[in-house]
Amino acid sequence: MAASGAAKSFMQSLKRFFKKPWEITGPCSDPEYREAIPMALEYRRFCPATVPAKAIIPSSDPETVFDIKYYTRDRRRDRPPVRRTVLRKADVEKMMAEKTWLSEIGHGAPWSEFNSKINVQEPLDCFKEAQ
Repeated sequence: MAASGAAKSFMQSLKRFFKKPWEITGPCSDPEYREAIPMALEYRRFCPATVPAKAIIPSSDPETVFDIKYYTRDRRRDRPPVRRTVLRKADVEKMMAEKTWLSEIGHGAPWSEFNSKINVQEPLDCFKEAQ
């Protein structure tokens, strides 16, 4: 009886590993599956640093090249480049020397011509009492 139980378990383990062809599903059931699996040496035939042939870079006149723009009417990508200015310490010191508290509120040296044309009072004149 022990022999029949051992034989039965052996047969069940064989059934688990060996299946009938119509019971196998998935890509491995296709007869071309074995041919599609690359061998270990076929994964990378050469090292990327030692390419057997040099790359061919096409060269042509810039006038004959077709200009491809993918987002021609896309406003989000069609913005002018952002202007960036680098301020050095000397530039900042010069700007701070030119700036006065009157120029911040609109009554300084740069605005003197404008102020004379429209006859604007100086800021301190409005606090003086009438004489």
